[in-house]
Amino acid sequence: MCDTFVVPPKSSKEQCWIFGKNSDREPNEAQSVVDIPAQEHAAGSLLNCTYRSVPQARFTNRVILSKPFWMWGAEMGVNEQGVAIGNEAVFTKIPLNKENTGLTGMDMLRIALERSNSAENALDCILEHLHNFGQDACGGYQNRNFFYHNSFLIADAEKAFVLETAGKLWAIEYVKGARSISNGLSIGNSYNELAPDAIDFAKKKKWIKPHEDFNWAKAFSSSFMSWASGCKVRQIQSNTQVQQPYFDLHRGIDLLSSHHDGEDFQAHKATTKDICMHATGVLCPNQTVGSMLAFLKPRTHSSVWVTNTSNPCLSVFKPLYFYDKSELPLQPTQSADHSIWWQAEKLHRLLLSGKIEEPHLQYILQDIAKTRDTIHHQEIGHDVLVKQGLMSSVSATRFAFQSYQNHLKDWLKWAIESPQKRLVYPPMYNFFWKKQGKNAGL
Repeated sequence: MCDTFVVPPKSSKEQCWIFGKNSDREPNEAQSVVDIPAQEHAAGSLLNCTYRSVPQARFTNRVILSKPFWMWGAEMGVNEQGVAIGNEAVFTKIPLNKENTGLTGMDMLRIALERSNSAENALDCILEHLHNFGQDACGGYQNRNFFYHNSFLIADAEKAFVLETAGKLWAIEYVKGARSISNGLSIGNSYNELAPDAIDFAKKKKWIKPHEDFNWAKAFSSSFMSWASGCKVRQIQSNTQVQQPYFDLHRGIDLLSSHHDGEDFQAHKATTKDICMHATGVLCPNQTVGSMLAFLKPRTHSSVWVTNTSNPCLSVFKPLYFYDKSELPLQPTQSADHSIWWQAEKLHRLLLSGKIEEPHLQYILQDIAKTRDTIHHQEIGHDVLVKQGLMSSVSATRFAFQSYQNHLKDWLKWAIESPQKRLVYPPMYNFFWKKQGKNAGL
């Protein structure tokens, strides 16, 4: 489950397109942030993606990606040309063979970022690879039966598009204002372009009634899976928040950190209605494992803000730039290690365990909230200096990661040393997290 949004320049405080996404995946599926340089490749070479190979391009862009640690493709990313893409799992009536012969949506996303110099170019690149290779590819980590189709929100410094797919069929919407997508088809009859055979295909399947106006989402959506994902509720929330005037970093962080129940949110009662998602078990098996915000500007002037951790409500967004090579911390692996992702996840699981005495838990949560605000305020000041050429981008990034990691050590120490109480959360919730912890070595 995921949520992605864009805000246009007219609504942005910085007067540029703003892109944001939460990646919601399995709790033990650590997410890496990587900065891959521009490269030249041998003519006729092949590119090994997650499950299959495709022809490689001669030249590829520098890209900053947030990706599952084990997968070639990425959940979200930005390239040096100022193009950003986020993808979503969507559920349609068209079955997949589940043979892993195609590309994952994440593969297509990364391919498009590596090869495109505009949002329109990226859109064409995804459509080309969808047509040539299809999307019969498992998107799950430990859940090897999790196959789905994909939607994409694609933006650059000038324009944005929504691309939704069902098999090799597709619909495109030209984005005019603020827009968000979630885990369901959302282009109804407002499409600007449509796969040539989409309407005839739906008619043959009797997914639209005779003489009925064609509605892409109504014709192709799998209603049960779309409902179970909670996507409509989350999209209403995100669409409401992106309409705010003078949208900036703070508003983007608030959106990606938001919970459906607001101040009444309790992690052990979390559902798929939360944009900042917390796993609870069978009905809500995923959590937000990585978040990204990007301010899209021409050439190398975009800034990319990442958590590099799970659950943005407990994390800090750190800035990355294309001016210099990013200094990134240790990449996570499949089980608990010393990476920033797993250290933050260790804290997250202590806080949601229900074992910490309430006054001590509230003290830690309040200090996290206060510290987040302080670091974000400092980072915004540094961002201004970087853009004025008065501070190196490497220094700004280093400060953000080091500040967060220093506080993370304190929060972990407090959580570990806090007085413990008897478990009061539902047994199935406790069992779910005990199993997750055992599998991850936590």
